[in-house]
Amino acid sequence: MVKNKNVPFYMICVSIVLFLFIFCVITYIVKLIFKGKNINTNTNTNNNIIKCNMKYGLCPAAKCVPNPYVSSKAYCFCDVANGTNYSVGNNICKNIKPYTTKTGEEIIFSDFSPIIEKMGYHLETCPSKSVNLNCMNKICSVDPNNPSKAICICDQINNENLDWVTFNKNGEHKTCDYQSGSSVQNYIELMDFIKQNP
Repeated sequence: MVKNKNVPFYMICVSIVLFLFIFCVITYIVKLIFKGKNINTNTNTNNNIIKCNMKYGLCPAAKCVPNPYVSSKAYCFCDVANGTNYSVGNNICKNIKPYTTKTGEEIIFSDFSPIIEKMGYHLETCPSKSVNLNCMNKICSVDPNNPSKAICICDQINNENLDWVTFNKNGEHKTCDYQSGSSVQNYIELMDFIKQNP
């Protein structure tokens, strides 16, 4: 005949504590895998937005002309700026670090900065049918005859029948077609990030 053996109370407590510990560890790992861990406060891991500090092309209000060889691209005329800038679709500042070619051409990359509003520009909503150019993180050549300007090669965006936003000079007539811009959603996410990382 088998005798009933009672499990000691301390063994039950140890088992419960061990179970809770394992549960917490698994929950933490799952969160890291599926949500991502934001180690750098200047980085939004969900949208790959990063805050940098360097020379860059400021293109939110850039006017552009079609590329005669590649219909999906355009040449956009941007300002050259120095200081804090924000890159979308990138998580390492060195990926957009300025450099000089062997032939002496100064290369920078285009990014966003809210300084555009201090330069006398305002946000403008554009219709989906107008041509919207994505200049974010695009390569730019600084004008050797006017170092305050750069020409950047930007990509035409499929607006998917949605309005988009750009910047226009205060006091001037509204322009949208063949202009650097962003989807409304991307702009909202970028501005939220900038508020948290001024």
